[in-house]
Amino acid sequence: MSKILAAAAAAAALAGAADAKTILLTCRDSGNLYASPYVIKVDLQKRSLQIDRGERSVDHLIERVERDSAGYLITAQGGFRNAHIRVATTSDEKWVEYTDAFTNRTFAMDYCN
Repeated sequence: MSKILAAAAAAAALAGAADAKTILLTCRDSGNLYASPYVIKVDLQKRSLQIDRGERSVDHLIERVERDSAGYLITAQGGFRNAHIRVATTSDEKWVEYTDAFTNRTFAMDYCN
């Protein structure tokens, strides 16, 4: 019985470690097709979302992380007009959406890989 409990504890620890991983995405600016790609780094353990556009890097505090079998939906706040930033990662697609803080309307959506 103790071997079963030890195996369950080890599986739970590995699952927790997988949830605490860092996600790196390379995204294209849909509003400016000539702009260089930028990097989004999501550190779930530190609850930090960093947007690095080369000449400047901005950190945002993650407000919410929703996880299902398909992937993650991560919501942070900050940036232009205190926008909401939503990053979705699934096995099929990855994208970041910037929405207005007051109306929650999308003003930009960039696709990532």
